[in-house]
Amino acid sequence: MISKPTISQGAGAAIVGVTAAAVHANTLGHEFTWDDGYNVVENTAIRSLSNVPSFFTEAWGAHASEAMNQAINTNYYRPVSLASYALDYALFGLNPMAFHAVNVLLHALCAVLVFVVGWRVTERLSRDANWRLGVLAGGLLFAVHPVHTEVVNVITYRTDLLAALFYAALLAVWVGPQERRPRATERWMIYGLAPLLYALGLGSKEMAVTAPGACFILDWALRREELSLPRRLSRMMPLVTVLAGYMLVRANLLTSSPYTFFADAPAADVATTMLGVFGRYVLLIVSPWPLNPFYDWSILQPG
Repeated sequence: MISKPTISQGAGAAIVGVTAAAVHANTLGHEFTWDDGYNVVENTAIRSLSNVPSFFTEAWGAHASEAMNQAINTNYYRPVSLASYALDYALFGLNPMAFHAVNVLLHALCAVLVFVVGWRVTERLSRDANWRLGVLAGGLLFAVHPVHTEVVNVITYRTDLLAALFYAALLAVWVGPQERRPRATERWMIYGLAPLLYALGLGSKEMAVTAPGACFILDWALRREELSLPRRLSRMMPLVTVLAGYMLVRANLLTSSPYTFFADAPAADVATTMLGVFGRYVLLIVSPWPLNPFYDWSILQPG
């Protein structure tokens, strides 16, 4: 009998990570671009680690050199991403190759974590002997998908990379390995590490906000019989607490930007436009063409 090909989780993670880094290694010779000018190159605040605490009490773009760039970003809160720029500067100065190398590394780590989450979920659900190869294929697809090009190439968009990194790490911790973890370890993971990862994700970019919903769905899908509804809800409380604290911080620190996409458009136009945005995202995942470096109102018309 011919044995079927198999692969270990560690080997699969290494293949995915190396592939992700190799595909984007050409960015190492690039300069800063797009919004990197005011967020990195001209941002004197990132040139001292002593300024990092202030990032957590100010809006994203608060130190932009031009008033318009400050005003555009008054409703964004991304201190973790700013802190990462400050750390890069402390280590490498304004060396664009170093900043790009960090972005490539972050993308590789994201791809590895996506693979690990897929592995852990599929390991619990699939009875197909070939599921490992399917998870590897999924991880490789994520690693090389061209829709990631912009966030890897533009240093400013490291916000997306960091949010994805902490989001995927949270899901990996939440699902856990197939082997049951000791009770003390499980409690630390769910009530300690998970909310910390969620807070870091929220501090990187707003899109991490949906993580508690993903965790609740995973508990329902993977532990429906193991966990009662009250138990599932109690596991969610640390994440909900972090979310409440995050919203409170935003409410007290941030102000509305005078530069809005919708201006005074009716709520119905906002809703239909956002449905179109969601549809475009789905389409780009399935067929990433044509890609555009900036999907603004000239491409996504309100209504």
